[in-house]
Amino acid sequence: MSSINGRRTPPKELYSLLRDWYGADRADAEMTAYCPEPVLMSDLLDKVVSRVMSPQNIELIKLQHNWNVLVGEQLGRFTAPVGIQYDNLYVEVNHSAWLRELRGSIKQRLLVNAQHACKSIEIKDLVFVLKGRSA
Repeated sequence: MSSINGRRTPPKELYSLLRDWYGADRADAEMTAYCPEPVLMSDLLDKVVSRVMSPQNIELIKLQHNWNVLVGEQLGRFTAPVGIQYDNLYVEVNHSAWLRELRGSIKQRLLVNAQHACKSIEIKDLVFVLKGRSA
């Protein structure tokens, strides 16, 4: 298939038939009038991914991609989201001292940021695990 005005065109036989019916000047317009609109590749990929991946996995990938923006550069160097299970976001930390530091108001702020970032699932709690110990 070729393209006319950015749209896909049917096979040459159909184009030849339209030229016979409408003439050479109007055949292009008629051809494009019945061709489907172009679709963005990102929209197609979103449809495919949503069929083969769970909403939790999709949200986890989004969190991993945007983690430094959500938590800040400093915390982003020491933490990483590694899983979502039973409405809990599991966050891996690379030193045991961070397990203590990430309690209280910092944990609450991170939880709120994660909840705002995840639109299609609910996250009720953050669970911090030491690096290498996540399941």
